[in-house]
Amino acid sequence: MDRLDSAPAAHYKNFRGEAMTGAVSHEIIIESQSKITRLSKRANPSILGRTLVAFFLIGLHANPFEMWQPIPFLLSMFAGGFLLLLHAESIPKKEIKWISVFLLMALISTILAPRPEYLLARIRSLSYLVASVLIAFALYIELKRWPRKTLARWAGGAALILLVGATLEVVFEPVKTASDAYRFINFRLPYANDERDLLYHGAIRPKFFSSEPSYLGKHFAVMLICWLFATNQKGRFLLFMLATAIAVFVMRSPTLLLLPIAAALYLVSSFKRGKGILKINFKLLLGIVAAITVVVVYIILFWDVIGTRLAQIVSGEDQSTAVRLIISFAIIPKLLVFNPVTGIGVGGAEAFAEDVILESYSGIALIRQMAAAGRLEYLIMNSIAQFIITFGLLGGAVALWSLIKLQQVSSRKRGFLFWMLLLAFALTEGALNGLKLWSVFFVLLVYSSVFQTTKNAIRRK
Repeated sequence: MDRLDSAPAAHYKNFRGEAMTGAVSHEIIIESQSKITRLSKRANPSILGRTLVAFFLIGLHANPFEMWQPIPFLLSMFAGGFLLLLHAESIPKKEIKWISVFLLMALISTILAPRPEYLLARIRSLSYLVASVLIAFALYIELKRWPRKTLARWAGGAALILLVGATLEVVFEPVKTASDAYRFINFRLPYANDERDLLYHGAIRPKFFSSEPSYLGKHFAVMLICWLFATNQKGRFLLFMLATAIAVFVMRSPTLLLLPIAAALYLVSSFKRGKGILKINFKLLLGIVAAITVVVVYIILFWDVIGTRLAQIVSGEDQSTAVRLIISFAIIPKLLVFNPVTGIGVGGAEAFAEDVILESYSGIALIRQMAAAGRLEYLIMNSIAQFIITFGLLGGAVALWSLIKLQQVSSRKRGFLFWMLLLAFALTEGALNGLKLWSVFFVLLVYSSVFQTTKNAIRRK
């Protein structure tokens, strides 16, 4: 399959020629030529393209100059904007059509939102949503042109850098000192939850030049998942589980739960159907055993930490998890009652911060702290809940339909793999209009499409 990417036209002709004996219909020839054309579009990226993608990813992780820039993720915005200009004459029309439908629905929801005195604030949030979607789409356009092997190398390299960096921060004091100093200078907010880390996780967790440990975990998880989907390396699933085990031990972030979810989806997608039954080969069985072993060993090693965290969640003392996974959803009907059809608009939670959010949950200390800091609009800490209250029922149906069509245009598949991973990530990301969410959306779109294409081509062979 690697040769199929590097020399698509010639190999594909041979491949189809071997698969078909006898006469070949005119329709099949046309179909083959169409597939050859699509494969031929993937070429080794330019130095400029590689550099801009590197800047984009560094900007997302480390967010340099965060305290001095007028907008978040300035480096990523710059790199993505340059990529958009670079590909201005070759923007895919089908994708941009469905992106336009989604953004139009966001505009309608924002204009029709209740409490119009907050319209200006909503427009600012909407403009950031538009910028985030288009900038992330520029990254998609660039990555969509890269060969699968290049995609695999980049994702694997990024995951390795984060894993090695996190490990060095734990075992090598100068790296920890540099990371802490960067975070203090860049974010003006040193990480102040070391005691919480010791209580919930059994150690002070590494951040490796990101603002907090959860971001390091999320970024590593996404890159490792993308590597798994793009690579054809032998033993890739065992390597994936080994990297997961090391990351869990070193990073100790709940966001790494994305990795076993991805592993399960990968295994399901790797089943080979026989005559009415599922055939599982020896390597797949070995991978399943490895996955179960990693989970069991982790539970044994960290049972005290896991038990403490579960007890805190059940009792309500772990307020961060309670707000993210419970209150964020519980507040949906309280806000949708104001406009169930098209929602409260992008960034609309600010309009209801005092009389709805604070009054409903003033008994929770974390919410009182957020109110004192003037940050109640950030209470809804996962993007799924934000999506529902932003668009409402009818508007949400239209917005979701446009995103589903966008995914289908990109990969020509139902995209079960893509949507399950995106939903899992969305639970950990609290900014619907933020660049991180939409970057993950489009990156997963590229890599899940490559995984499906690779798997299907191998099966035809």
